[in-house]
Amino acid sequence: MKFCIYIFKVVFLILILQSNSFAKGLPPGTGESDIPANVLILLDKSGSMTTGMGVSGIDKPQSIAIDSATGDFFVANRDSVNTMVKVTYSNMQVDTSWSAGEYIGTGNCQIDDVTELRVHGGKVYVLSEDDNRMFRLDVTTADCDWNLSISDPMSMDIQNNILYAIGDTMKVLDLSSGTPTNISCDYSDQLESWGKNATAAAVDSSGENLYLYKQGNIHRFEIESNKCPKTTRASKFSISGLGKSMSMRFKPGSDTVLYAAKYWDRIYKITFKAAKNGVASKVVKGSYQGSKASTASKIYVDYPYGIDVDSTNDRVIVVSRGNQKAAAHAVDFDLNFIKESDTGPTRWEGAVSAIKAIVTDSSLTSHVDFGFGVWSTSGGNFTNWIGDITTGTAQPCHDYNCLKVRVHRQGAPRIDDIIDSINPDGWSTQARSFTRMAKNYYNHGTFSPVDSTLDCQDSYVIVIGDGDYFDSTINAASDLTALFAKTPPIKTFIVAYGPGISTPGLAKFEQLADAGGTDDVIQAMTPDDLKTQLRAKLTEIVAEKLAFTAPSVPLDVSEGGSIYQSSFHYQKNKEWRGSLIRTAIDANGILDELDPGNWSVQEVLPEPDARKIWTTLSGVPYTNDYNNFVTTNKTDIDDLFRIFNYSIADYHSDTSSPVGTQRCAATAGVIDGNDDDKEGLIKFARGYDYFDYDGDCILDEKR
Repeated sequence: MKFCIYIFKVVFLILILQSNSFAKGLPPGTGESDIPANVLILLDKSGSMTTGMGVSGIDKPQSIAIDSATGDFFVANRDSVNTMVKVTYSNMQVDTSWSAGEYIGTGNCQIDDVTELRVHGGKVYVLSEDDNRMFRLDVTTADCDWNLSISDPMSMDIQNNILYAIGDTMKVLDLSSGTPTNISCDYSDQLESWGKNATAAAVDSSGENLYLYKQGNIHRFEIESNKCPKTTRASKFSISGLGKSMSMRFKPGSDTVLYAAKYWDRIYKITFKAAKNGVASKVVKGSYQGSKASTASKIYVDYPYGIDVDSTNDRVIVVSRGNQKAAAHAVDFDLNFIKESDTGPTRWEGAVSAIKAIVTDSSLTSHVDFGFGVWSTSGGNFTNWIGDITTGTAQPCHDYNCLKVRVHRQGAPRIDDIIDSINPDGWSTQARSFTRMAKNYYNHGTFSPVDSTLDCQDSYVIVIGDGDYFDSTINAASDLTALFAKTPPIKTFIVAYGPGISTPGLAKFEQLADAGGTDDVIQAMTPDDLKTQLRAKLTEIVAEKLAFTAPSVPLDVSEGGSIYQSSFHYQKNKEWRGSLIRTAIDANGILDELDPGNWSVQEVLPEPDARKIWTTLSGVPYTNDYNNFVTTNKTDIDDLFRIFNYSIADYHSDTSSPVGTQRCAATAGVIDGNDDDKEGLIKFARGYDYFDYDGDCILDEKR
């Protein structure tokens, strides 16, 4: 019996969290007169919504370093928050076990405009221009154990245990021992002149020549036996067509074959003349096609920036940092395409997918009337509606701002019908456009969905935006405050969607969330996050409408002379508290409350760690022990969520990133990223209070 209960519990949990197709609405009588909530979704349709989402964690990457021992690689991103991530080559996904998914750093080990990365001896060396600093991190632990000051560093390379870092000053370091040792070299004359201006540098495989690059010209400096470059160049020659390049690397074992990333959407393989004074041949591949995925015959890049070579696996990896396609591209030594990180959907496609999933979920549409609109530049408003409630048209309704679907019973299927036909082609994002549209619609004397005769009808606005507002938010905040001041109040949820929103921009999002009565902005970095966050918020809205009653499952008499009674008690925003009781029935059909076989599940349920909980995990054996829903299988369990395009949210964080997740930061084990939350969800299902229902931040106590 116990075995069946636990299997049912986990299967039930997974179906509730992941599968829309199995979802059913709550039974009649569980809500306040079964009056649906009004929810108006307003989606940003500005041009930036065409940005490709790619792999979460690879956001405007500009530097890359490959660990040839494993084939995995490190990427430094320069965005609103500068980060570094480790990417597993086999699946092109961010390794969430390295630095909890992303490294930001502090002090002398902080990621800030990283101009170059290189891996050597189990360490990744980081060149940070804005901080005038070079430091290194352990490839396994992400520990920073060394750093060095360097003025305005622009380029770096490592060959034969010698590191060359070049900028306003030059550092030459011997890496043959555990701690880098300085090699004193003269930095003057042509070496200094071109070194200060070089955008890329590379040392050939023999370690005999240092090459500096600037706007089409290569400057070669011979390296002497003391490992110092000469201060006068040995040769200078041009590379036709290369133009702006920020990174280059030699083919392993070669002194004449060089790989370079051209910022204007090309990858170069350049072969020098034997005398190293000119170009003998070159191969050029790559082109720009937005977020389109590359194929075996076509490599599509978007502002390629960093480049590195894998000496073990004979491949080159380039990172694109453009808005449309932030990705890592792997090619062989002849520039033939191998693979690339997922370009993913655009922000718009991801948002559309998330909204369609919501409006086709019967567990939500049974209790929510949906409406939908788009916004971008100035001019958003609502004054009138012409035609049928479902197929009519709002006034005004121009391409950039329009209430497309009124909030009503048929709103959800109407949204599903029309949303695919809308294109994100708006201009700048103006907050007043969506606030005025929402306020004037909900306040309209004829077309507002609010029924003033009902004091139990709830109404909401959900605004999704992917970038900073270009206008002042004073008037926009006033609009939302006015909605929240109504009786009953109309709340506004503000969703910050995707990476790239600046810190001041996020502050404006927070301002509007506060004005709308919901306090914290909702952050959704990926389409899966958006889908998860929207569903969670809408489920919360539905739960708020439930009456505080105790529904029970009807009694069922078993063949064995017992009845099993289950009952559930509603708790707002929490699991419902439930009970399962077995009571014997005597030969006369009378309940025997003294039967020694009677039990209550609370009394017989094992301790959390002793419970056997099973779910379907591909490749994880279970025949000897039906207990695979454990923290050691967290990666496989996380994959179950991803099958259905859901994600485990970052619930507890050590810092406030994402905003609103800095819960229980002082509790041991709480870290940034969702690695701790994967384990926490598993422990919660087993009976621990990871989600801190009692508010004491003791996350390992039994519920």
